[in-house]
Amino acid sequence: MIRLMVDYNKLNDSDKKEYKESLKLMCILGGCAIVMFYGLPLAFQYVKKGKIELAYTLMVDVYTVFCFCTGFVHARKCGFGVYAPIIIAILYVPAVIIFYDNFILTAWALLYLVLGMLGECFGRIMRRISINRKYK
Repeated sequence: MIRLMVDYNKLNDSDKKEYKESLKLMCILGGCAIVMFYGLPLAFQYVKKGKIELAYTLMVDVYTVFCFCTGFVHARKCGFGVYAPIIIAILYVPAVIIFYDNFILTAWALLYLVLGMLGECFGRIMRRISINRKYK
């Protein structure tokens, strides 16, 4: 069974440092996700022409690359973890309800979750390659 909570007091000093760095990175990635999912659509609501095309461009191009990159960066810095893609996908759902008025678009959250997990896998591979090169 996977434990979701970490008993911080039982960690040794190096693990505490790694845990703090992971939380700091998660806060940065979460802040970037809030800007991407809430700030961009809010800014684009003032566009008069092409609002729908712009929204679909955001969802298909920008958000997919963003979700993959957040998973990649998280895994590269902190190792593989499922928290980053899950948080990114959860942050997307209220943005759809607020800005797009189409509940069916919440299914994109699953795509973003999968892309985040793929980013985590590739980031993990790159982290392993760099660790192996360091110790050769």
